[in-house]
Amino acid sequence: MSKMRVRGLHVALLVVFLAVFVWSAVKPRDLQTWCLELGPIVVGMILLVVTYRKFPFTTLTYVWICLSAIIVAVGGHYSYAHNPWFQWLGEKFGWERNYYDRFGHCVKGLVALLIAREILVRKSPVRDTHPKWLVFLALNLVMSSAGVYELLEFTVAKITGTGAQEFLATQGDVWDTQWDMTMALLGAVIGLVAFSKWQDRQMLRLPIDKS
Repeated sequence: MSKMRVRGLHVALLVVFLAVFVWSAVKPRDLQTWCLELGPIVVGMILLVVTYRKFPFTTLTYVWICLSAIIVAVGGHYSYAHNPWFQWLGEKFGWERNYYDRFGHCVKGLVALLIAREILVRKSPVRDTHPKWLVFLALNLVMSSAGVYELLEFTVAKITGTGAQEFLATQGDVWDTQWDMTMALLGAVIGLVAFSKWQDRQMLRLPIDKS
């Protein structure tokens, strides 16, 4: 695939996200929740655009980033605890809670794994010198980012009080934080097993800068 077509695909992914972003901003269930959920996504997207020429990720990684951002946008619109599709699944299968948040954390873990792995491969010698450490470090970066996110949620809850309940989406589960991090780890393992070779093939087409 030519560079022009690849860039066109990347632009198309951005346009798709922006369309969903605009939709999600129209009459969200809870405006505060929408702002808290979408704020980090907007910052992340800006960083990806600003750094695109200097450090473009593989198309595989961008696709999953886009999917994850869309999941967050949908979650921000409906709130994670009231996602209608997972509400329907819950009624069909007798679930006690809406599992959209767990699904979202799983995808976030997969995306974090792809990002961490790609940065480590392209910006460090770890794969060539200590390939087993690549897996260890990538998974640790995923869990570190998941832990930081949970701490940010905790901070927001302390600052805003009961107003953050929709954002936290614990749905009465005292183990929600642990489940969120477990799902992130599961997503990372899935990404590692399912997409490592695919990602490696795409990285071969990119300039590797280990400076």
